[in-house]
Amino acid sequence: PETDDVQLGLQFSDDGGATFETGYQYFGHYGSQSGIQVTDSGSGTNEIRIGDDTAAGMVGNEANEGIWFTVRIINVQNSSLNKLIRGECTLVRADGGLSTGTFGGQFNSGSIIDGFRLVFLSGNVANGTVLLLGVT
Repeated sequence: PETDDVQLGLQFSDDGGATFETGYQYFGHYGSQSGIQVTDSGSGTNEIRIGDDTAAGMVGNEANEGIWFTVRIINVQNSSLNKLIRGECTLVRADGGLSTGTFGGQFNSGSIIDGFRLVFLSGNVANGTVLLLGVT
């Protein structure tokens, strides 16, 4: 990330990316931070949080820090069903600790998802690689 010590999120659109929906997301996380078990959750947020939502679970921006994750989104093309999100992540935090675990949530939209974006909740993506596989 351009800014150090930030949270990564996944946001959804139902108008081709012109706008991104707010307040429909619910998320949860279960995992380990440097060997300590953690859980957290939230609702009515603007994004599905990738990784932990606590200050200790933020992504650092030094050369030896960063995040790796996979995410699956189910029911994308069905407007009558909630969109279900599940993923796994590992990150090296700004404090140098390691966090790993699963995350998930749902997007309660009455429409079809036709856009998404990865966004740091403060600052921008400065550099890196995003590999997108399996989009249909």
